[in-house]
Amino acid sequence: MSSTPAAVGSAGVLRQIAHASRKAVALVALLAAVFFLYAPSSGSLMELWNDTLKTTYTHGYIIAALVGWMVLHRRERIAAIPRESSVAGSLLVAAVGVAWMISVRAGIEIFHQLLLLGVMWLSVWAVFGVRIALQVWLAIGYFIFAIPVWDYIIPSLQEVTVHAVAFLLDFTSVPAYVDGNYVHLAAGVFEIAGGCSGVHFFIVSLALATLYGEVGRDSLKVRLQLGALAVGLALLTNWVRVYIIIVAGHLTDMQHYLIRKEHYTFGWMVFAVSMTVFFLLARRFAPASRQDFAPVAPASGHASRAITALAVACVFALPAWQFLRAAEPAMLPAIESLLPAAPAGWSHVAPEPLSAWNPVFTGADRVERAEYSDAAGRSVQVFIASYAVQGQDKELVAYGNSLIGPKDGSIVSEGPASSTAIARELIVQGTRERFVVRYYYDIGGRHIDRGIVAQLWYGLRAMRGQVVSSVLAFRAVCTADCDQARMLLDEFAATADSKEMLK
Repeated sequence: MSSTPAAVGSAGVLRQIAHASRKAVALVALLAAVFFLYAPSSGSLMELWNDTLKTTYTHGYIIAALVGWMVLHRRERIAAIPRESSVAGSLLVAAVGVAWMISVRAGIEIFHQLLLLGVMWLSVWAVFGVRIALQVWLAIGYFIFAIPVWDYIIPSLQEVTVHAVAFLLDFTSVPAYVDGNYVHLAAGVFEIAGGCSGVHFFIVSLALATLYGEVGRDSLKVRLQLGALAVGLALLTNWVRVYIIIVAGHLTDMQHYLIRKEHYTFGWMVFAVSMTVFFLLARRFAPASRQDFAPVAPASGHASRAITALAVACVFALPAWQFLRAAEPAMLPAIESLLPAAPAGWSHVAPEPLSAWNPVFTGADRVERAEYSDAAGRSVQVFIASYAVQGQDKELVAYGNSLIGPKDGSIVSEGPASSTAIARELIVQGTRERFVVRYYYDIGGRHIDRGIVAQLWYGLRAMRGQVVSSVLAFRAVCTADCDQARMLLDEFAATADSKEMLK
């Protein structure tokens, strides 16, 4: 009997597999190109993935690899859809690219990292068409597990962990007193800090559940059930982990290995057990709802070369512009143009080197201070921090920057200024006195009172050229009450020089 028909059939199958794989591989290549060319975002993410001290996102490289695998996993469905480059997708990716560049220039890291995810998906829409983009939205969206947006749920997870551990300690009659995030034992004190929130377990468990549902092609209902099961086990794992460590400290007078050495490995051992339970339970209900794809023959179609060229240009124009037109430092104005001249009836006095007010603005190109006193002995202090150019770790509005220094006291309240000024106010309780701080941001001559708006406006202005950005703050001590301090700031602003510092 001849084997020729079988050989021909095998060759046909191989051709179909090769055809299905080529388009999926091209799609993965596009995603990889977008990731690396949008370097400010990919570089900041890889720096985070390499952080072995924080460790929360050290799974990032695995997530990135799984994104590619999940796209290839759907290669038959992708091959069955013709490539149709899209003008709408091209315009959308260009618009999101502009927003990405503004966020990069403004140094708002989490914004441009999330926008990178949007650019990746819209790039597929632009080059391959919306139908293929919809086919791989979950695969590309899986990248969210490698972006530090999850840091924003740490306080909530931390609070839940405190309550859960307090319940377990009380239920098992362990003598402990919980005060805030601190657990007081006779042998010592534990702090349930942000690292004890279990956010890493939370992310990894949800990522595993999402992957399990995608591999099995489960229904939406089953995928939601898998996610809830995985997250529930992850939270329980973290509570038990923290509880065991505290009990170990209680029973051994704080001398247990988990206290003296490390408990990171122990946490992952407990997590591995909980995920084993997850997979055992998932097998009970997931297979019944699985939806296998029916085989579909490859569809024919023709993508316009002109539209494809437009799509590629829109995808890669913004990172090229970002590279070729890097932000340049602006010339800072003369000192006299920033600090106000002493108003009529006021005199300029040298501020104390270490006063009760010491704001912190990391990377500022110039910091200026002044103090003004009137005939009645009342005084207003002025603080100005200016940036000739902003960049990563050198932003006007950033974590770590503060109008209240570490030893200046604590903020009692914050809100818009009581006057008509474009400004905000802080009421601060110092060690010996209470005071009002009124402040606003100046971005290229435009006064803005909201930090996030100031940064976005700076990013937009920085795309056009050089721009100086500053924070201007004014401090007055509350004597009888803080209303008098506000009136003093209003009076100072009304009689200041023509720049009207607080208007």
